[in-house]
Amino acid sequence: CCMDGLGARYPYIIFSVEELLTSKKKNSRSTMEELLQAGGIQPYALDFRGFGGTPSDKSGGVLPHRCVTDVETALKWIAERHQINLDDDNTDNKQKDQLPALLGWSQGALVAQLVAQKSSCLISKLILYGSIYDSMHRYPRDPLYTITQANTTIIENQYDWAIEDFTIEDSIPHFPADSFAKACLLSDPYKAQWQQLHEFNDLDPARVNIDTLVVSGDQDPYTPRSALEELFVNLGRGYDKQWNMIANADHALHLLDERKRFIHIIKSFIGKG
Repeated sequence: CCMDGLGARYPYIIFSVEELLTSKKKNSRSTMEELLQAGGIQPYALDFRGFGGTPSDKSGGVLPHRCVTDVETALKWIAERHQINLDDDNTDNKQKDQLPALLGWSQGALVAQLVAQKSSCLISKLILYGSIYDSMHRYPRDPLYTITQANTTIIENQYDWAIEDFTIEDSIPHFPADSFAKACLLSDPYKAQWQQLHEFNDLDPARVNIDTLVVSGDQDPYTPRSALEELFVNLGRGYDKQWNMIANADHALHLLDERKRFIHIIKSFIGKG
């Protein structure tokens, strides 16, 4: 989602693969819209290959390291569009603050963390939203010499899968939840399939050397508090870090009735609150 007439807006990228409710109606629940209307923030969204309007590559899957490369390319494009010079080492605080902030949701938060570990020079701040990081989980590698090809079965997306993240009664009315699920099916009629997940084994919070916000719903079933605590306390030292848990919210916090607080936390963290 790219807007012209940027003015002095703060460059900002969101790569949430399911940010789909973009209606400009009064009751829109689009995080993109709310950030744009908040003032001082120019949001962007990136669909990984195989999601939304982005076609798959020849692998047919979603590969973590490929996602990292694509995010780096998008960050460089945003910097160029906002006339931010990446030739310098960006050690000057003023220059660093001009760089995009980077937000990743769920599995996207794992990709965002890999980007921060590898290319922190491209971003000003990192936001890990609903991160499913778990230091106790190691992803196995694919076998080298099996004769059967990798699973290329096309799996049709289903309404129940698209709406299953909404688990807390009275956190979101039926209509916007239903609209979200239907939008998911229109945007992604087939499930994108992650492959080579062992690349996520490179995740190491101690290598995140940048100001970082960890944020989630307090009843998110995919983000155990113990895992988030380990992520947070092991982030690189010498940088600001903040951990927020929003009450009465689950995994799709940005679409719930509590989303205003989510937006406020993001704005405050990146210095536009």
